[in-house]
Amino acid sequence: MRSALPVQRAEKKRSGATVRSVRVEETPNASARVTAANTTARSGVRTKGATLSDKILICTVGLPRSGKTTWVQRQPFPIVCPDAIRYALHGQRYIDLAEPFVWATAKVMVRSLFLAGHSTVILDATNTTRKARDNWISKDWMTRFKLIDTPVTECIQRSNALDDDYILPIIGRMAEQWEPLESDELRWEEAS
Repeated sequence: MRSALPVQRAEKKRSGATVRSVRVEETPNASARVTAANTTARSGVRTKGATLSDKILICTVGLPRSGKTTWVQRQPFPIVCPDAIRYALHGQRYIDLAEPFVWATAKVMVRSLFLAGHSTVILDATNTTRKARDNWISKDWMTRFKLIDTPVTECIQRSNALDDDYILPIIGRMAEQWEPLESDELRWEEAS
């Protein structure tokens, strides 16, 4: 049997979010549960109680050196970047044996950002095949795709300008395997 503790009311304005009320309840196992109600937010922040329609995962789609990260860094949402995960895990751009762990970590990071209260999260990855994009479809959020449609020749020129020979064969391989977005893959439309 659950007994409710007195309701604590708070009126706070912080980082664009206003929490109008907070309810603390005692649960059967004697732990406390905190529920925030009437929350408004900017910058994609919501309470844990956000519905599916409130959670959006924006997945970038584009070749290496196409400008995905440049676009992502201009957005006000938290970012999950497999390249950053690779460097954090093993300090290198790519180790085949570590890739399953990299992608499992990325998935957990996306989920944890939603659970932390963010309503919009960005996955900064190439997602050049339908299979790669389908990995990010979930019942827990809506997935939208942001296409960065830079010609392969320009991606190669950018790589050459940075003396990044490592990525050249990867750009070529991904360009050959490229699968365009299909009509059922919803695109991220930026507000004007």
